[in-house]
Amino acid sequence: PVPGKGHGLVAAKAIKSGSKIFEEVAMVRVNKNTQTLEMRQNTIVSALMQRVYTLAAEGKFDPRDFDSWPSEVCENLERVLDIQAEIAFSKLDPKTQAKGLSLEDSVTGDGRKTPGGVLRTNGFDDEHGYATLYEVLARVNHSCEPNAERIAGPLDRSLVRIVALADIAEGEE
Repeated sequence: PVPGKGHGLVAAKAIKSGSKIFEEVAMVRVNKNTQTLEMRQNTIVSALMQRVYTLAAEGKFDPRDFDSWPSEVCENLERVLDIQAEIAFSKLDPKTQAKGLSLEDSVTGDGRKTPGGVLRTNGFDDEHGYATLYEVLARVNHSCEPNAERIAGPLDRSLVRIVALADIAEGEE
């Protein structure tokens, strides 16, 4: 626990700039592509996406301009990601599911935790169209002046490395 911030990562010893702090393989990767066979066969996803496509075709928003998206589009896309997360979590072993659901869920707001809420709270999007969830990386707090950076592994897209950008003192987040 980090006072006033929930859970976080704190250095157990001094870390030199440029040092690898840790490496981690993703617990789950959610393919956000709605055109996969599995997603096209999901009637709820198909209906939600059809509505988004219709609104775009009618000129109700510009898909390239996030600020123009109406709330209905955002809600539909969030629901689609929730469904995709539920499907991905259902394929995990029970121990990994439990680890994933032990992370924060700031989406539901009523104390319940869902795979989609956990993913939307803690996940990272990558350049390949996946939302990725890491058990330890989810504990790293955000900073506008970071002392570490996330680097995707070059060979394994589910691998991430955290490297110190500056010297980090023992006890420092």
